[in-house]
Amino acid sequence: MTVRRSCALVLLPFIAATMASAAPSTDQPGAGIHEAIPALAECDQLVVATAADWNATNASVALYERSAGGRWQKSGKAFSAMLGRNGLAWGIGLHGSWPSSAAPKREGDNRSPAGVFAFEKIYSRGATRQNFHFPFSELSETFEGVDDSASRRYNRLFDSAQISERDWDSSEKIRGTNPLFRWLVDVKHNWEQFPGYGSCIYLHVWRGPGRPTSGCTAMAPESLERVVRWLDATKQPLLGQLPAAEYDRLRPAWALP
Repeated sequence: MTVRRSCALVLLPFIAATMASAAPSTDQPGAGIHEAIPALAECDQLVVATAADWNATNASVALYERSAGGRWQKSGKAFSAMLGRNGLAWGIGLHGSWPSSAAPKREGDNRSPAGVFAFEKIYSRGATRQNFHFPFSELSETFEGVDDSASRRYNRLFDSAQISERDWDSSEKIRGTNPLFRWLVDVKHNWEQFPGYGSCIYLHVWRGPGRPTSGCTAMAPESLERVVRWLDATKQPLLGQLPAAEYDRLRPAWALP
């Protein structure tokens, strides 16, 4: 793919890992965030979720869009979302990992990941593929998201009925009939499958305003439906999720809206 915008790449120390297709990584991620994020130069749709601080459980979400080479424009009004019940912690994504002075997100910490992340796929039940401009799968009653870090399928959502050998002891059943999963967007956090650094992060429907999650970002069903019908794979959409002060600090270097 031709890069439309030039972007200097200066990296702080960070140990990169290739996506694991067969087993979780046996390496450990190193601390460090990128001073520039090349994927943002290619991105023309950005979901921005900002929280008051690291411990806030609610966020304001705004959608931004631009034409190639153009300036960011807000798409519609911002809306509310709920974060993990303990707030935010640095995740592992396109931004790198975490500053050496900060603590990372961990499995079971009930924090949502902070940083910049790609989306993997939209999931729903009863919707048709023609309604979307982004990779889509219909949910069945046998979908699971594995949080067992010893499994080859750690941090992956899939139809367990298609798997002949089960190698996990812990997972979340993603029932299509569950109203929280009427719409679901898989977020590529810790996609290299580093054990213990958090798994199965989604955008999904909330239980209600004021009711935080275990680490996902949840919102009203009409807000999430707006997001999934807006996402366009040709515009390489990303999620930027940060406390407001961090967002403002990193905005110039990362070329955020």
